[in-house]
Amino acid sequence: MELAFIPRFLIGLLSSKFQTQRDLNILLSNTLVILFFKLFQKGILNFSESIPHFCLFKKIFGAGCPVCGITRGLNEVASGNWQNAMTLNSSAIPITLFFLLQIPLRIVSLSIEGSSSAMDRLSGWLNKILITYLLLTWITQLIIK
Repeated sequence: MELAFIPRFLIGLLSSKFQTQRDLNILLSNTLVILFFKLFQKGILNFSESIPHFCLFKKIFGAGCPVCGITRGLNEVASGNWQNAMTLNSSAIPITLFFLLQIPLRIVSLSIEGSSSAMDRLSGWLNKILITYLLLTWITQLIIK
């Protein structure tokens, strides 16, 4: 679930080492996502109200998917509206923390020689915890409703 969406040819301009490219991509991608949501919060990119809220999973199965409302929830987190974020999707805050934690993990990985594998393992465990949380809260919500 680590974000790494910057094209490889661009990251390749910064380093020739695969692991360094990967760490840089994750670091820059997470930073851009956080910046994107802060720009939403500041009203600079305020088009979220015009985006229709549609979930194909909900249309087909009649129940929301595990990430229904997550974009709006992340926008609320960026605005400091924790309660609204939790109402939209209870995973919004844990996902935000995961994105935020990737930044120091990748800085450490880039700064300390030989720490990449340890940071990848830690990130992998955080990823598993987050996915488990996402699925458990979704299943719980399905049972309660």
